[in-house]
Order: sequence, then structure tokens, then C-alpha cells
Amino acid sequence: SSDLLPCAREPTSGLILISIFSRKTRFPHISKLTLPLTRTSSHIHDNSGLMAVGGVVECPCLSLTSSLAQAAVTSNVAAAIDGLSSYYGLHGCQAYDEGTRACTVPKPPSWCHARWCYVDTATCAVNRAKCETSNCGSRSCMVGDAQPFCRNRPSRQATLPHLQHLGLKYSYETCGAKDDYSVAPFLEYVNRSFLVTPLQSKPWSIKNEVETWSGILPEYMEHVAKNMKSQLTWVDPPISANSLKLFSSSWTACVHDIGLGRLDMCLADFWITVDRMTMANFL
Repeated sequence: SSDLLPCAREPTSGLILISIFSRKTRFPHISKLTLPLTRTSSHIHDNSGLMAVGGVVECPCLSLTSSLAQAAVTSNVAAAIDGLSSYYGLHGCQAYDEGTRACTVPKPPSWCHARWCYVDTATCAVNRAKCETSNCGSRSCMVGDAQPFCRNRPSRQATLPHLQHLGLKYSYETCGAKDDYSVAPFLEYVNRSFLVTPLQSKPWSIKNEVETWSGILPEYMEHVAKNMKSQLTWVDPPISANSLKLFSSSWTACVHDIGLGRLDMCLADFWITVDRMTMANFL
């Protein structure tokens, strides 16, 4: 069947990617590649994969001497939750939930044995100005370097009600653990409909004579949606006239529609470019 889109196809890249969701959406647990690193710091990720007690240098655990930590201790004491230490989450990387009621069951959740801590949110946040005035060996630091203010680690709002007013955030990742506790990022993608546009590109996305989509990417995403109890809705017209006027590439126009919120996904063999990265995430 013919390509109904006005632009030539993307050149073969050898890397198949799906442009998916607005750039405000994050998938913290999908397709992570972690490599053992060694850093010359008191907070290191050593080659065994275990974090030092204070978390990684770019997003350290909250210092117990800080005013925020002391306020948290006071709140914990006042709350007097059975089995909860006043220093819960505040003594560096530890498996704080071991021994709690939720974890003293025959088959405890995986997060019961995972180490985590409340983190220093001021340091964890990327601050380009502070980052670039620091030294990284023989050069000035850049955003992305493993230094305070240059790189962050995933962190989430404290779940204990008596601590939420403090703005505390916790992180498993800074302690070298995978976060199995926070399921909230996934729940918004379950049991819902997604507006999807495949781009004609054999063998990845193919529109047949009866105007239905087949190929590797549509069939794969149909399988994913079924497991998530969700629905894929193929959008017609696939790309808005406004986006097609703005860009000579149908691929970029499709990504632009994601950035505007008209689409949730574009399925195709994309090149990742700077312009496209500012409009959408790629999976």
C-alpha cells in the first residue's frame, strides 16, 4: 500500500524507537542500563553495585544535622506510629521497612528489603549555574556529570501524611535499589485509551487495503495495551494539518502533535534529533 503521508521516509537508522507521550511524562523504570562505576568520592557507587551509606554524590541522603531532618524527627516522634523509628528514612541508606507490620508477613513485598533514604532535594535538583561553577578534574563541570547540582536521581514525595507538609522526598535509586514501592507512575497508564498514529514504514508499521494497521510496532503495542487493560485508538487524520505545515518531515510533525497533546504515541522508526527531544520522549 502507498504511504499516505506527504514526506519521504526516515533513512534507515538501525535503531527502532517509538516516540511516546508528552515530554512531561516520565518512565523511570523502563529500559534502564546500569553499569558498575567507580568514583573518587565518599559517596560512591562501587563495583559491587552497593551504595555507600550516604547515597550517591549527585543526590545524597539528607543529613541528620539539617533543619529539615530535625523537623522530620520531631514529626515522627509526635506521630508516634507503632514500630516507626523517629529516624525513619533519616539515617542514610537502610532497609527501613524490614520488621514493619507490612513486611512481617509470610511473603513480604520485594521493597521490604530494599535500601532507601530521604534525600537532600536542594542538592538533587539540577542547577546549571551552580553545576558549571564547580570543577570536574581539569575542566568545569557540565550538566550530566556525577556531581551535586549536575545530575539527579529519581525521588518521590514522602508518603507518610505527617511528613508531607515538609516536602520530603525519598529515593531508592540513590541507595542502589530499584523502587518497587512506588507504583503510582504506572497506574495512570492502566485501563485507559491511547491516541496513536503509526507512520507507514515497512516492516514496522503497515496500513493494509482495509485501512487497518499491522506490522511489528502496532502489533507489539496492541499486545502491551492488552496486558495493561488499555485500548489503542488509531487517529484519523494521523497527523494534524497544522503540524504538517510547520515541518517538512511527517515524522517530526507527528512528534509535534504529541507535544501539543493531540496524540499519545507515534509508532515508527525514528531518528532522535534535538528538536524532537524537546517535544516528546522516545522509548
